[in-house]
Amino acid sequence: TYSAAGNAHGRFVFHIGGERLSGESTDTGGWDKYERRKVGKVKITDKKCSVSVQATSITGKFLWNLRTVYLTPLPVARSGLKAKP
Repeated sequence: TYSAAGNAHGRFVFHIGGERLSGESTDTGGWDKYERRKVGKVKITDKKCSVSVQATSITGKFLWNLRTVYLTPLPVARSGLKAKP
């Protein structure tokens, strides 16, 4: 969940366990207008892992105002069926 406005734009990468997810910040309509955006999926195999975020480029004056990072488990596949995203 983040907010960004006007001259806020850039790219970022999340490091989760041994995985990487990259994305791009976009205008949410104001610094007080937070939006939840999906970045992608990772497979976490360890019971404990670290999560970090890093700006890889800032093409505006700011990247964003990051509020929350959500990690949501996906359903586990059963009987040979694949998990639905």
